[in-house]
Amino acid sequence: MKLSKSKLKSMIVSNIQDIEFTYKGTHGAICPFSEDFISIGFGDIEVDCKSIDEVMASTIFDGKTLEQICDEADFF
Repeated sequence: MKLSKSKLKSMIVSNIQDIEFTYKGTHGAICPFSEDFISIGFGDIEVDCKSIDEVMASTIFDGKTLEQICDEADFF
């Protein structure tokens, strides 16, 4: 399924569940443990972030940010 940037941010901030997706055939995950501890992963790369802004600005997604790939990623 496709998600808008605002819907994705809302899901992350809600801390309800992990969010998984694929982008260009690579698995990714966003694991919001709390408002200031969000783990993100893409392929073999994992990064712990301290804010939603840090999550959205991280360039671990083939050199792009989550905001840049949001429209192309398939979320499930």
